[in-house]
Amino acid sequence: MSPRNRNVISLDEIERARQDGVRDLYELIERLRPRWLLIRNPRSFELPTVIAVYHNEALLGGIDVLRSYQLVSVTSIRYLDAAQAMLLPGAGSAHIESAIVISTAVVPDTGSVPLATHPFLRGGAT
Repeated sequence: MSPRNRNVISLDEIERARQDGVRDLYELIERLRPRWLLIRNPRSFELPTVIAVYHNEALLGGIDVLRSYQLVSVTSIRYLDAAQAMLLPGAGSAHIESAIVISTAVVPDTGSVPLATHPFLRGGAT
């Protein structure tokens, strides 16, 4: 068994969690990498500091979306620190602590909101 990468949840880890009854990605991350869900450095009194969740390069919102995301077809999950997260599309218009990037076997047409108008990046609800 290879050493665990603290910035990636592998397909093997996802499969084991599924067998253990884990229901959604929030629960998975909470069990395996709970530090990914913590905001450590609030950066502004005016704008919220957030953890952004992406499916590939499509912004889904904040960490609350992980509660409705099942483990089915998820192949890996990556954690990006603030410097890496700022390189993702649309990340420049919010104070982003980090990003969680979900990779799946199938890339669905999410009908996602254009990044520039996404309410999450304008301080709206997640």
